[in-house]
Amino acid sequence: MNLDFSLPCGDPFVENGRLGLTEFAKKNKFKDEDELKANLERILKLYTQIWAQSKLSSFWLHGANKRPAKETLKKIDEALKNKPIIDSPCVCCGKKEVISTEISSADRTILPLGFSAPNSNFSSSFQEAMICKNCFISLLALPLNTVQVDGKLLFIRSSNEINGYWTEKNIREIDKMFFLSPNESLIISETRYIENFIYIFLEELVENVPNSVRNDISFYHFTNFGASPDIQIYHIYTDLISFMQEISPKYLKDQISGNKKVLNLWNNIVRSSFKFLKLENDELYFQDKKEYKNISFNDAKKLYKNVLISKFINGKDIRRILIRKFINDMKDETNEEKLKDLAQAYRILIFKYLIKVKHMNKERLDFLKKVAAKIATLQNAKKRLNELGRQRTLSEFRTLLIRIFQDYAKESNDKLLFSADDFVLKILPADSYFAETRDILFVAIFEQMANSLTEDEIDEMKIIQGEDNE
Repeated sequence: MNLDFSLPCGDPFVENGRLGLTEFAKKNKFKDEDELKANLERILKLYTQIWAQSKLSSFWLHGANKRPAKETLKKIDEALKNKPIIDSPCVCCGKKEVISTEISSADRTILPLGFSAPNSNFSSSFQEAMICKNCFISLLALPLNTVQVDGKLLFIRSSNEINGYWTEKNIREIDKMFFLSPNESLIISETRYIENFIYIFLEELVENVPNSVRNDISFYHFTNFGASPDIQIYHIYTDLISFMQEISPKYLKDQISGNKKVLNLWNNIVRSSFKFLKLENDELYFQDKKEYKNISFNDAKKLYKNVLISKFINGKDIRRILIRKFINDMKDETNEEKLKDLAQAYRILIFKYLIKVKHMNKERLDFLKKVAAKIATLQNAKKRLNELGRQRTLSEFRTLLIRIFQDYAKESNDKLLFSADDFVLKILPADSYFAETRDILFVAIFEQMANSLTEDEIDEMKIIQGEDNE
């Protein structure tokens, strides 16, 4: 058989198992079948002796640890000795070298989310043997390179560098199990919710893998158990990873002066978005019977659902959460010197989100900032700012813009707040919701006027949900 496991395969399950095998063995090419079998024997020892509980049914319909390791190894030995059926292509890699054996038929006993036995009716060519030797062995190693999160199993597919980071981290945990046995089984994450796990992983990634922003990442969250196998794929695009990198304290430190609240602005917003946790003086508390107990931010990310993280990871718009927190923080900040810096920090954060994640044109954003600066010079700017956040529909917003346009024409020497082309192409373009423009103007005007607004005036302000309901 081919003892070279260095070549990638198109099937994500096989590929993840292949990487787990090669990292576990610390090589991707084996000198002979005996060396390969020695590694498989160690893997089966892990499954059948070190893992105290049987959890492999989440991978395979009849888990490998349902039978003794020696019996399974004997079946594998038989499979490797069988001559390949040249005419039948492997369903995973396409090679026409499949093997025929009861444990390599490519049904759900070995291939997660695969076919039901008898499986020949589910293949395009009605073949019974469906998987080659290398893919079969790679699938056997799949549990080494997955993490149990939120009741299902998880692995990733991305660039070689990111895949390597994921695999090395998992195999370090697997290696420990041989010295700290018995273990419950599998690599079980302390993080309860899948979105939180992905978010924490991305945080670690932007710190440890500098080139991670160049590649998308797909997270495969699946179970092969029982009558209801299931998978959900979370695809994280590079723009979201890039945004996370640029809002990290390292980046903000180069952009904004050293106010601690400014540097940790994003984390403050995340901290305020946990369900069932109380936030008081930047500290988080959970209710234990009749009393509240403190919980760290890192532990909260592992144990409690977070509205912002959930929306962010699932690709939903978080603009409204940012705006509401912006207004609340403006109301709470009593230090006039810090108020302007805080408004500036929020403007940078929100605008960066719009450019990086929502793909807003920077030229349009710069134009709206200039319009906002002009509106802030009006005598009734405070009144217009308050009205701006209350516009619920496009027609209401359009009417207010015309009134502001008239105000500016009366007070300014240049008369024109914006041209007709600007109105159509930059303020209310066809591919944008009006609430997006409204929110941008609100934040930019507020930043310009931050130091001239009284506490009562800030308290009166609010931003309501527009008709672009996310």
